[in-house]
Amino acid sequence: MGVITSCLDPMRQPDVIPDPRVLTVVGISGDVILDTTEVSSILELKEQVSTQMHTKNIKLLSAEGRVIAKLEDAEPDSTVTAIALNLSPLLQMVGLEDDKGNLVSETVPRDELETIALQIARELSSIGCWFGSPGHMDGYPTVEWEWTDKMPAPPYFSSESRFDEGSRGLTIKRSTPVVHAGAEVMFSVQKASPVPKVLQDFTAETPLTVADLINLRRIHQAACDEKRHMLLKEIPGADYVEGTMQLKQYGPDCLHIELGYRVYDRDEEWR
Repeated sequence: MGVITSCLDPMRQPDVIPDPRVLTVVGISGDVILDTTEVSSILELKEQVSTQMHTKNIKLLSAEGRVIAKLEDAEPDSTVTAIALNLSPLLQMVGLEDDKGNLVSETVPRDELETIALQIARELSSIGCWFGSPGHMDGYPTVEWEWTDKMPAPPYFSSESRFDEGSRGLTIKRSTPVVHAGAEVMFSVQKASPVPKVLQDFTAETPLTVADLINLRRIHQAACDEKRHMLLKEIPGADYVEGTMQLKQYGPDCLHIELGYRVYDRDEEWR
């Protein structure tokens, strides 16, 4: 009988065991799932998150939107986002799916609800692009529920319509989510614009609110202000340069915002 030898390669280096990580895990709505918890493996992390979320099919994302496949992918003391893959961040953002994955309607097919959700999301993000700008003078706008032929307005649309008595709508405030978690946010500048693109593309780790878009617009406004003297020469008598954001596209996985500017005389504009 021959000699039995080990099947292990004697030259092979032992697997490196990653150092434990202290992580905070949040859901797509920003709610804390695990608060500053120490874990020693990605399996342990997923088990704890799955227990809290009551689902085993989850995906973990870093703050930069990268998938966390192993524990080393997560920076120590960082916050990661857990997404239940049986949930739709888009449907949840507009109130058409609850946090357990149940649709608000048992009669409307899921694909139709997703189409409705996209239409609502486009309107929400479009409003978010101009909300709080110098031209915004109408208080809190409302997105009307326009699909009563398919289903009644869901609870999320609880505001009374300003235009149609008996109809329901969603009142938009600074805290209203307008871009769903997981969406890639892409920016471009108007053709031939002398204002540089200072906003970098990114993936939304959690839903972006109106306030988040306002903060992004402020960064773009600062870039416009740096070109102010040159831009004011475009219109005689102009005294103000307003940085603008305009929604160009909103899809299930990404949205495109165009960065531009307006030059005008404020006295003439608001007369």
